[in-house]
Amino acid sequence: MIMLTAMGGVPDRLKGFEFGEDYYIPKPFAADEVMAAKGDNEKTESADTRGIGSADRKLKA
Repeated sequence: MIMLTAMGGVPDRLKGFEFGEDYYIPKPFAADEVMAAKGDNEKTESADTRGIGSADRKLKA
């Protein structure tokens, strides 16, 4: 999940990750940054359907 927000402080970002955000992108952001996150998020969703995904990502983090 990708969150685009005006709230970019560290506590805000940490709360976003606690709620399950994969990407927390504060304003101002570049369109290229959002598209890169979207592309990576689509790869992750594809892996999730094969039984690979968020649990594996959390273990690697």
